[in-house]
Amino acid sequence: MTPDLENPSFTIVLVELTAAQDFAIGDDLDAADDGTLVLPASWDVIDSVGVSDSAADDTVLYSSGLGGSDILYNGEFEPLLVFRDASTGDWYQTVTVDFGGANEHIGTFAASGGTELDEAGFTASPDTSTFGSVNPSFVGVPEPSTALLSGVALLGLLRRRR
Repeated sequence: MTPDLENPSFTIVLVELTAAQDFAIGDDLDAADDGTLVLPASWDVIDSVGVSDSAADDTVLYSSGLGGSDILYNGEFEPLLVFRDASTGDWYQTVTVDFGGANEHIGTFAASGGTELDEAGFTASPDTSTFGSVNPSFVGVPEPSTALLSGVALLGLLRRRR
């Protein structure tokens, strides 16, 4: 049993009880320790998310097996914050990059890791808790050359209309 959610890998499951409660706090839902949850029949899974704090724990998260999302270890540090995109439903994680180094900073990554995303690509700061309000959305940032070409094309269309 984990006394708090600081640092360990974990899975959170939001369920609706469809019948009388048939479990108790502390019940082991993976009694066989084989990575498969055996959920009470009265549970209807609404959503779930698993968060990993090490590469070794990526395979012991339960959420993807329940129809949710697993946020995998990104190779830097455990997530400081995880959130779901307000528009697409995609999950993101913010982590400390280059921890203890000269270039230490908070970076934002997709749930599966990958390359760091530019904070300017979000509708709001992704490294600030949005508890009680709408989460940021990732809209991306066009590369300068793409923006320039779009502007030239728009000017051409405007000139053509005259």
